[in-house]
Amino acid sequence: QYRHLVDDLPAGEVLYYRLYINGEDGLIWSKDTQKTSTLAKGVLVARPDKFNIFMGQELRLTNLEDGVLANDVGVNMGVNPIPLTQPSHGSLIFNSNGSFSYLPKEGFSGEDYFLYSFDGSLNSENDGALGKTIVSIGGDWSYYDKSTAPNRNWFKNSFDDNDWSRGQGLLGYGNGNEVTEISFGTNADRKNVTAYFRQKFQIVDKELIKKVIFKLLRDDAAAIYLNGREIYRDKNLAKSARHTTLASSSIADETAYAVFEVNGNAFIEGRNVIAAEVHQASRSSSDLTFALFGQAYLIPGNRVTIKVEPELKNGLKIIYNVTESQIRLNFISELAKRYILESSIDLINWDELKVIDGDGDNIEFIKKIDFSEQTRFFRLKM
Repeated sequence: QYRHLVDDLPAGEVLYYRLYINGEDGLIWSKDTQKTSTLAKGVLVARPDKFNIFMGQELRLTNLEDGVLANDVGVNMGVNPIPLTQPSHGSLIFNSNGSFSYLPKEGFSGEDYFLYSFDGSLNSENDGALGKTIVSIGGDWSYYDKSTAPNRNWFKNSFDDNDWSRGQGLLGYGNGNEVTEISFGTNADRKNVTAYFRQKFQIVDKELIKKVIFKLLRDDAAAIYLNGREIYRDKNLAKSARHTTLASSSIADETAYAVFEVNGNAFIEGRNVIAAEVHQASRSSSDLTFALFGQAYLIPGNRVTIKVEPELKNGLKIIYNVTESQIRLNFISELAKRYILESSIDLINWDELKVIDGDGDNIEFIKKIDFSEQTRFFRLKM
């Protein structure tokens, strides 16, 4: 294996590269661009897997090199994958070495999937470097900065905030570092007490989120809600605070971030909403600040997608899967007829891959091929 240090990229980041040699014949570059993932020391990185089958057929991967671990990095002999979810449209038999079999439900065609992780990673205290930003300071925020109170459902997921203002963080006024300056009203001596903020974000495969660490910048006090449920409140903000309720005290250090943690179970698949209310300690305060950042820490694991094609009739199907480095051949054979699968890199010279004797039934053949080496062509001679 070849390893090279990469700065400023987290583990699991997709990286494209080319190799070169500077020798007696000058500078020689590799022909093709290669794709890999960055890896932190001691961290497992699971890559997504994709497979194709036909309606009514069973996907059976019996070998370690064909299963979910085949394209993962940082894997050693002590790593045991486990399924996190079951497919919705088929039955799954999952083995401890990552091999598995999948049988779609009768009549189903389309995409199905399941998630897998590694035994022990759910309870591990090591967060590693597997993280991604889900709530961004500089992302798009909806905000409400009026003198009257907003709709009482303003913090809920179902609330329609289309008539709110829009802007990117950092939001506020009076400090000079705001990306979006909000209004404090018409009277500088009697400013609006409270401003409200919302950001929508998508979660895919929520079972892979272990926890999310939030960092909050506010002046003077704030309460934060996730999908309508309170997840943080400053001590200087009363539980019963209303639109005109002042914070009980000014914040000691308005440049200090409050850090709090939310379990991954609190998030929902699909659209999530984070909402915040920020209260002033005085109507004559010269400034208001709001910024919120959320970093999700992921357990090692990923999605396995299985595409079930419509039922195979009498046609020939040759499916290649670059991710899994394999070619799959499906066709209805004729009794006592010989079929020869061949491969070529130039359409001139052909190599024999497999000789198949027809038995009048459906033929399925899978072969491992490294598609990264060069362009390949295939044909079936009859």
